[in-house]
Amino acid sequence: MVVTDEAIRSYLASHRGNGVVLALPVLYPREVLTALDLCGVEVWAHRTPPGCCTQGAGSMQPYLCPTVRGARVLLGQGFEGAIAAVIPHTCDSMQGLAAIGLDMGASAMPVVTFRHPRGGDRASAREFLQAELRAFIASIERIAGRKLTMDRLGDAIELHEGIDRAMRRVLRMRTCIALGDVELYRILRKREWMRASDFAFELRALEQMIDSAATPRKGIPLMVSGMVPEPSDFFEAVDAAGAYVAVDDYAAIGRRLPMHDTQEAEPIGRLIDRMMGAAPCPTRTSDPWSRVRYLVERARAARAPGAILHTVKFCEPELFDVPVLRRGLEEAGLKVLHIETEFEPQMSGQLVTRIEAFVEMLGGGDA
Repeated sequence: MVVTDEAIRSYLASHRGNGVVLALPVLYPREVLTALDLCGVEVWAHRTPPGCCTQGAGSMQPYLCPTVRGARVLLGQGFEGAIAAVIPHTCDSMQGLAAIGLDMGASAMPVVTFRHPRGGDRASAREFLQAELRAFIASIERIAGRKLTMDRLGDAIELHEGIDRAMRRVLRMRTCIALGDVELYRILRKREWMRASDFAFELRALEQMIDSAATPRKGIPLMVSGMVPEPSDFFEAVDAAGAYVAVDDYAAIGRRLPMHDTQEAEPIGRLIDRMMGAAPCPTRTSDPWSRVRYLVERARAARAPGAILHTVKFCEPELFDVPVLRRGLEEAGLKVLHIETEFEPQMSGQLVTRIEAFVEMLGGGDA
């Protein structure tokens, strides 16, 4: 999704609540924004006219990922209704972007950072995350000009927990929904810019389409792992080749869903549980083999014979893991295709051909 799309701007014109907060990938406490009646709008892909990136990102290296380059331009230009930008410490490039906004005054709006702990779930990580959450809440409160009550935060967490449960169910039962991947992901990615209550309504309609007695979907089931499904015609290429996405490990969709509901009662503790309970991600862990084990288990459960590693150009966290992921998945018996995109408007013919050849190698559309 490109945040400057007319459909998104039209929605935000009448549904922004008390303001828009731009949020960069991947993990941030969006429940806090919901509790303060702020509309979080995620910036994954911001395409700019030729020459614009050079003008807006002159203080950054040219080999940065397109998410950071595009966000740098967007922060400098501003965004209608935006009162702040949230920049998590997803990678060193994101940290550099935050420094430019904070220290060099290169942002048209206030910048709020959010750091999440690296590594596994441990006491020190939870203490660190609690301090970060409280600092984040204080910053957003100051910008929004109002206080956050724990009751409102609890209600927002409950709303997002319901959304997460529904998304997990939809992704798990995707073969029982009479929608192709193109339309399914068009709906799921509305979470990136819709108010949570509006998205929950759309998600309920999607859940109602689940038919457990439906005829099994034809085609080769694939596992896809990456940051974000851009360009969106990736799904068209997969479908045309005779396959479908059976396992989603996109950071923008399935990977950041908490794997289990939290049992914690206190709102801050629930937020910590939710963040610590997300699936393994290279932006939060230094152990790629934990990702391998997780992905192999999911691929086997879906009976997916192959995986596509779909990375964004210059995305260091993802690219660092590719060699280990390829080795681990192949040792587990999966075929692996690695493709790289850069938020271009559509897939190149070469990439489409590679996907077609990969699916054909897996057995064509005769699953």
